[in-house]
Amino acid sequence: MKVHRPAGNRVSLEEEAFTPSRLADQPLRLYQSGTAALAAALLACRQLSAERDEVILPGYACPDLLSAILHAGARPILVDLAADSHCYDPADLAHRIGKRTLAIISIRFLGLDDDLRALQQLAREHGSRLIVDSAQWFPCRSSADDWPGDYNILSFGRGKPVNLLHGGAVICRDDRLFKALPAGDEPATNRVPDYRHRLKLRAYNLAIDPIVYGIVSRLPGLHVGETVYHPLERIERMGEYHQRLIAANIDRYRHSPAVSRRYRQLLDDLPGSGWLDMSRDIPADELPALLRYPLLIQDDRTRNRFLEQTSALGVSPLYGLPLPRIRGVEGLLENPPGLQNACKLATRLVTLPTHEDISEAVSGEIVERLARLTS
Repeated sequence: MKVHRPAGNRVSLEEEAFTPSRLADQPLRLYQSGTAALAAALLACRQLSAERDEVILPGYACPDLLSAILHAGARPILVDLAADSHCYDPADLAHRIGKRTLAIISIRFLGLDDDLRALQQLAREHGSRLIVDSAQWFPCRSSADDWPGDYNILSFGRGKPVNLLHGGAVICRDDRLFKALPAGDEPATNRVPDYRHRLKLRAYNLAIDPIVYGIVSRLPGLHVGETVYHPLERIERMGEYHQRLIAANIDRYRHSPAVSRRYRQLLDDLPGSGWLDMSRDIPADELPALLRYPLLIQDDRTRNRFLEQTSALGVSPLYGLPLPRIRGVEGLLENPPGLQNACKLATRLVTLPTHEDISEAVSGEIVERLARLTS
């Protein structure tokens, strides 16, 4: 039986010497993961502002953000979202920010931005930094506006836009910020022969084939797709082998089918109600390539039925829970706030797959099932 994964393109094994300009014209440093890259940026912020130790992040987010914050010896401050949105609630953000705020983390949620100008202004007014987490986004073409944060975080991990199963980067606004970044330890992956890396990547490319993935996803004990907190043990530089894969995989991503815009066309023609397109405020011709296409379904029963009917097509709830309730996070947060809107988002969100294996037939079937349930 064919089962489509929620996210992740195949990895190109073509090698080319790494050139920093393929990622950005600003200073950058490569690390072993996006989590390590974020931790490195936070350590740099602490070096530049030693008296501050609080980091603001959304109440609905990947627990890897907590791993990075805690590794940097900082204190996470959770902020609720605006209603029906991935963006910060302005009132709650204004309440949480203060003299000890080291940084605000803004997440490019599946490729959708918060109000980055407003966040940058707010950070400057309070003497803190803006860190833009671009782990779920990568530009389809280079632009001077790609990296607006003081520090900008990329991930090349499994399921990310540029997928190498390994690596991350910090892109800096200027040389002063770059010089504060830790160099990172010698990468453990450099001690692994290249042929073993190639075998691992070939095995991954085989495992995500819809037929093979259908078998793998049903194996007991693997917990495929489960979101769990894992502490970050150390910060390493990115391995040399994976650096040589960056260029080819950027090209692969930029030549992927425009599945996000295909969904927009289908949804624009969809009758019925009971659902909300989270990218609705972006004109169709300006819609970025989204890592997954996010929808909010108003009714819990309808949402659960939709997930049951389309999980084999790659539709998923993303994390499924607000950050304080993710497995492994218990006890890591001091008096977490109520996060009313983040909790609602967690129970209403569904994400449609946008990777290279999603054909017109598959995307059409997903939207047709949504239409039947919500008409």
